[in-house]
Amino acid sequence: MNEAKKEKTVYTVELAVFAVVYLVLGILIVTNVWIIKGTFRKVMIFVAVLACLWGIVDFFWTLLSAKRRKKYSLLDKALSLPLSLAVLGFNLYVFYEWSASGSLQSAVELTTASHQVFVGVIFLYAAAMLAFEAFYHYRHPIPLLLEAMGEEDGKHVPEETKEEQEKEEEDFLRKVQESGPKTKE
Repeated sequence: MNEAKKEKTVYTVELAVFAVVYLVLGILIVTNVWIIKGTFRKVMIFVAVLACLWGIVDFFWTLLSAKRRKKYSLLDKALSLPLSLAVLGFNLYVFYEWSASGSLQSAVELTTASHQVFVGVIFLYAAAMLAFEAFYHYRHPIPLLLEAMGEEDGKHVPEETKEEQEKEEEDFLRKVQESGPKTKE
């Protein structure tokens, strides 16, 4: 396995691991096994607003900057944009309830059940998004990963040649045949 294939595999596995973690958390939250409440929930609302604003700014920055588009995947930014918009919209609703009731505590209590389901669905969406990115970026690595592998400034990390692929296949088949059941001749 050449260096480029190893790097792509490592990146894909990282994304897949995060997808599984988000999937498990999303299921735990939606099924009310893990209930988000109290101070953690209040802090989560404020942090989520900042993260969503950054996600929106990052999408438009990547969209409008040719230099940034050369390093990052616009597809990744586009997939995370609905996530940012949905979370920002929900948190603005919580802030509206807060201003209407005069207390953050009462606004949080009004939206407790919907917040629990909403956060779970967001985690499930993030898991699906990361799983898709893991498979997609194995075939089409992000430019920043290619740059890290040494494809910048005209240095090209060669893909596996046809001969290398055939040799790997032959080695694999030979190993399978050697480890297979022995027959009497």
